[in-house]
Amino acid sequence: MSGLTNYDLAKPTYAFSGETSEFEDVLMDHGVITKEQALLNKGMKDTEVARVLKKDAAAPVQTDYHNDAESDEGEGEGEGSDFDDDDDFLDSYRKQRLTDLKSSAEKKARGRFGQVFEINRSDWAVEVNTGSENGQWVVIALTSPAVPECEVIEGLLPSLADKFADTKFLKIRSTAAIERWPDANLPTIFCYRDGEMQHQLLGHDACGGPCSSAARVEWRLKALGVLESSDMEKDVPRDRAKVTVTKTNNHMSENRMGGSKLETYGTSDDEDNYDE
Repeated sequence: MSGLTNYDLAKPTYAFSGETSEFEDVLMDHGVITKEQALLNKGMKDTEVARVLKKDAAAPVQTDYHNDAESDEGEGEGEGSDFDDDDDFLDSYRKQRLTDLKSSAEKKARGRFGQVFEINRSDWAVEVNTGSENGQWVVIALTSPAVPECEVIEGLLPSLADKFADTKFLKIRSTAAIERWPDANLPTIFCYRDGEMQHQLLGHDACGGPCSSAARVEWRLKALGVLESSDMEKDVPRDRAKVTVTKTNNHMSENRMGGSKLETYGTSDDEDNYDE
């Protein structure tokens, strides 16, 4: 296999060696890694690493008195430059590791959701009810091609899903979710957490009104506590816009869908005006 180092004792690509690099030596000197870890990272097998470590342990300690004397005589001349270089190197290494870990965490979160997923009626129990367990927020939009305002909301959701990748964004055709769901309530946004609906936005005005934007929808979801990481401090104003957010109340009807229960709520009398 060209380009690959084979450490197998039977057919090594190069002569077997337990040597470590200068970079690895610095890390070992400061306790960042062990020699075992360094050798394993080179691709050695466990048995090969054990052989090297056993050989090191059996080797007599050799003291170079001549070099030690020279080192003692020159002590202080370099003002600890070697140690300073090592410390600077390790400080740089630690900072890079923190940056890599943060980037990895962000990529992991973004890879979790980060987009709007379309579901069917049969998916509701798993994607919405079960999917919102353990404190996970699930935002699902009910839309219809017969309602022009729904196209606006569908166009805004992908940017929110990308920005808030830790929140699960879904969409479904209204009639596929709830039979005879009135078009007057569209677009509808349900917000689920811990397996139950926590909030709902009914109608275009509740979702931001005419000429709505991702920011206006974001503000409403933040005000409800859904987008907890949003840094918005106030709503994006709209001229003489009265936008109401309809919250969940105790009026509940049940709709059986494929053995699962979908909870739908009537219009609440409590309305919050989020426009300045």
